[in-house]
Order: sequence, then structure tokens, then C-alpha cells
Amino acid sequence: MDAVFTELNNLADQLPQYDLLRSLEGISDNTAALFLGEVRDIQRFTHYKQLEKSAGYNLRLSQSGQLVGARHISHIGNRRLVWLLFTMTKEPL
Repeated sequence: MDAVFTELNNLADQLPQYDLLRSLEGISDNTAALFLGEVRDIQRFTHYKQLEKSAGYNLRLSQSGQLVGARHISHIGNRRLVWLLFTMTKEPL
């Protein structure tokens, strides 16, 4: 695993977003590299809501035709990205 993380960090070090992510408190080198590897090109997200939807954290309306219910988190998305976002808010990897 150390060799994989070393190579992943070397590849991520070429991206300008890598230094920005590492400068945030609680985000380690490995977590930043995993995040950039998972989202691939972060420039394709023009709004944070797009990243939120990709992870499956967006709200969806529960309705059955006549009844309109409450909004719930959709949970339809990238599970690894959900894990990474949780890890980035918790502690370094």
C-alpha cells in the first residue's frame, strides 16, 4: 500500500488543486490524492452542488403522483466519494 500511495501522491502533486487541498486542516496527503483521483478533473464541477450530486448527497422530492412528501437525501451516487468526503471532515488518513 505504501508504494501505491507514494505513486498516487506523485501523480497528484502535478495538479494545482493538490496543494490547495493539503493546505486545509485535517486533510492529509493521501486523502487529498484519493479525492482528486476519485473526482478526476475537478474543473468539470462549476458549482459545489454538482459535486454533492455526484456523491449522492443531493435532496430529492418524494412523490407518488397525488401526494407530495418531504425531501430526502437520494443516496444515489459514488460511495467512495461519500467515504472520502466523510474522511476529509473527520481526521487524516
